[in-house]
Amino acid sequence: MLTNLKIENVAVIEKAEVNFNAGFTVLTGETGAGKSILIDSINAILGNRTSRELVRSGAQKACIWATFESVPESVKHKLEQCGYEAADDLLLYREINAEGKGSCRINGMPATAGVVRDISTGLLSIHGQHDSQGLTNPALHLGLLDQYAQNHDQFSAYYRAYRELVAVKRQLDSLQASEADKQRRMEELTAEIEAIEKACRKLGGWRLHKCDLYVTLEPCPMCAGAIINARIKTVYYGAPDPKAGSCGTLVDLFALPYNHRPAVVSGVMEEACAAVLRDFFRALREKRRRLRFQEKSDVADV
Repeated sequence: MLTNLKIENVAVIEKAEVNFNAGFTVLTGETGAGKSILIDSINAILGNRTSRELVRSGAQKACIWATFESVPESVKHKLEQCGYEAADDLLLYREINAEGKGSCRINGMPATAGVVRDISTGLLSIHGQHDSQGLTNPALHLGLLDQYAQNHDQFSAYYRAYRELVAVKRQLDSLQASEADKQRRMEELTAEIEAIEKACRKLGGWRLHKCDLYVTLEPCPMCAGAIINARIKTVYYGAPDPKAGSCGTLVDLFALPYNHRPAVVSGVMEEACAAVLRDFFRALREKRRRLRFQEKSDVADV
């Protein structure tokens, strides 16, 4: 619980210190007495967003200290996870300078506002007079029902199982996508070989010395070998392949002293061929993006 709150140069308050005891505490005062300033200070010490407007006029910085006792075990666990000493007492400090920048400390050790905000979720809850309006938000109804049913253990078990399911589904989709990509790549790499095989069956022989081959992408080493073996006369291709091109881009297999050297004509409708390839890979990336978005949506629905 919060046992002590000390502030300096916050809004119109130069110095103030409040001690809290177990039980019900009421802060009273006229309008402008500083009740809201104390609440704003508590919000700030919990790591919430602040601004330079919180700094008292003429002061260089605003300082806030908060002491907590009987710290819950859940908060201690978060402290340990973040590398801080976990004890029954906790001291939080926040400083905001006149430029709006600031710093936070946990038990005297530097911390980010995000870490303080994460840790403080189990320390203190602030409710306002308009909180009841949240009951009209359908997105909150399921959580309220779960709280009323006191089914935290069942919900936690379900959530873990669901997350495991999502993880397995993600792996399955990744494997299926990889397999599909591999199959498409194999089709790309063997397109020339399939064309050569069909031509051989059509002509009734394996020598295609009177035939030319037209392809969108520069042949890879495997297809280049098939072209040489089939005695293809001339190879026409559009776009070069910087990763596997074997007709001069990465390596020139046709320049080696084999028993046949096909002629090569490159850059045939290069821009159009490159556009076809870009569209293909763009569609592939879009499909992967949709899969990742769907996975995130599945997790967010829990």
